[in-house]
Amino acid sequence: MSSLQERATLVTLLKSLAKRLAIPAKAGVYISVPDLRVIASKLDLPLTVREDRRWVIEELLKTAYDYEKLDVLCDELKRLILNRLEKLESIAAMYPASMKLLDDPRRSAEETIERIERLKKEYLSRVKNEGRL
Repeated sequence: MSSLQERATLVTLLKSLAKRLAIPAKAGVYISVPDLRVIASKLDLPLTVREDRRWVIEELLKTAYDYEKLDVLCDELKRLILNRLEKLESIAAMYPASMKLLDDPRRSAEETIERIERLKKEYLSRVKNEGRL
């Protein structure tokens, strides 16, 4: 795969993931701007906030790429999603009849985590090919 194709693949994955993370039903959980601020601060990344969460998420992903921290950001997003799911499941455990309600969010979150892992893999492959790893 050429460098141009790799970049196009990475950009496509990045934009697709940003779109998915901005839609709670697709992401499996709600990711707020304050959540993104905490993650950005933890990774020492600048974060510009606007009304459009999708834009904020996409810009954070791009910034992490520019700062060579996209893999770490992917890990943090995955951790956040898993943490939210764990909290939902602990609440649902108190009300066993509600466990079925978590099937769709759980499935969506698993698909989102797969996409995060795919983006991370593509990023690490690109970094390795460029000799930055």
